[in-house]
Amino acid sequence: MTENQNTNLRLREEIPLDSPVVASDARPQEEDNLPANPAIANSEEPRVASAAPHFDNEKLDLDDDWLANFYRECGREVTLAYTTLNQMKNWAMTVTAAAITGIAFGAAGTKYPNEQMFVGVVVVYVFVLRFFVRAMICYVNLTRWNKLQESCINYKLLRRNNDGCIQSDQASLLQLRTDIYHYYQRWTSPLTRKTQLISNLKLGFALLFILPLFFGFCAIWTLWSSPLVQALTVFALGGTAIEFGDFATNIIFDDMNARTKRDEKHKKSKKGRDQRDAFPIPSTRSYYMSAWCVVLFLSLGVALIQTRRSHVYEKAHSPGESSQATQAIVHFSSSPTGANIAVDDRHVGFTPATLPLLPGTRHILISLAGYMDDLGQITVIGGGEQTYSTVLHPALENKEGPAGTKKGKH
Repeated sequence: MTENQNTNLRLREEIPLDSPVVASDARPQEEDNLPANPAIANSEEPRVASAAPHFDNEKLDLDDDWLANFYRECGREVTLAYTTLNQMKNWAMTVTAAAITGIAFGAAGTKYPNEQMFVGVVVVYVFVLRFFVRAMICYVNLTRWNKLQESCINYKLLRRNNDGCIQSDQASLLQLRTDIYHYYQRWTSPLTRKTQLISNLKLGFALLFILPLFFGFCAIWTLWSSPLVQALTVFALGGTAIEFGDFATNIIFDDMNARTKRDEKHKKSKKGRDQRDAFPIPSTRSYYMSAWCVVLFLSLGVALIQTRRSHVYEKAHSPGESSQATQAIVHFSSSPTGANIAVDDRHVGFTPATLPLLPGTRHILISLAGYMDDLGQITVIGGGEQTYSTVLHPALENKEGPAGTKKGKH
């Protein structure tokens, strides 16, 4: 057992907190069914605790040795939470920087968007999203222990309440006991979910989200006809729904008001108060893994269905064995290279490419990020070879006439 674990265990054994008790003019404690000590409560069906608990004034004092140990433990936990928060942000920055640098400055950077790079963008987005949610837990822990340290200092030195007004020793001690009960024993968050979300976005995660989302939308806009792009889009949207669903419902992100509502809900369902011991053991709810499995299979299903539809389309529009010789071979090229080729609104590859096409008039779209699209058509004559070439112009140029120059030959 580590030193921190020994300290935590000692603190929990020595904690002198008394349970929230009802005033003498209210119903007796037996009717409330509240535990005698909230730090080591073991009652099976405790009632809902008030957001502002009442303590027995005759037993309000805190042992100075225990308070000193508790204050030191708060300092260690603040350091740990701050270090872990920075690790989450740094890992997210590393993953994003590595992927975006490869896309922008890699050997195939001029060929974006393409399916292979879009896979990398989706992976980066999912990892950044995961780091973001974990970072919010670290941020909540950091503010929780800072709040407890602030209450300890206020009780021993400042004697000021949250509004800055001087208060009595008894009021300062009551505030400290209340904070310990909520933030240490019940493990609630000092911040609302909205504040947690906005604060972590301001820490740098907003920029980390903007980059993969920008490249992702560019690829989706250009390559939506690709079954792989459709499947990965479903995977990214499903992962987003899972992570934010967990953030919205997980008890570890609850502030006082959210915890009170959760307790009321459990009380009405006759389940008693939702328990939360100090220093809870991390656990993954079963629905979380199940939801990820559903998203994975749904994405695979989209890919298979769209691939099957493409095969059916090709089979329906392909000639029989006796007329295979009537197909023509068309050589596609562009300047610059790496442009997307779409034939009759279907993505078929990247320039330069040699593709078999059926006889007839085919509508061609050659597109590349940062350049004007080339729209044209070619009359395919079976049994021969033809060429479709174009020069793409930068999107900022304002040229009259067609976006590219084309020529076809038999």
